[in-house]
Amino acid sequence: MREKKDRQEKAKRERIIEVYEKIPAIKGIDEEIFQAGLNISKSIIGNPDNYKKRYRKRKRNHRKIKNGKGIFTYRVEYSLRLYGSKI
Repeated sequence: MREKKDRQEKAKRERIIEVYEKIPAIKGIDEEIFQAGLNISKSIIGNPDNYKKRYRKRKRNHRKIKNGKGIFTYRVEYSLRLYGSKI
């Protein structure tokens, strides 16, 4: 069971590397998403008594980045299909 999961994780990492090589903008977007999540965690840890307002603001930013990635990814996939390419 563990071996299957390890193979799946390895295949996932390889696929991510492949996508990053072909579409470098996706890597930048993923890094922004990671950073936004990290900022949310830091704001909660840094001031647990007064985090709600800052959390909402950071969460909105996080959602914007993720939604932007979805739109960008959709457009790239559509363009590739239109011209017969595959990632």
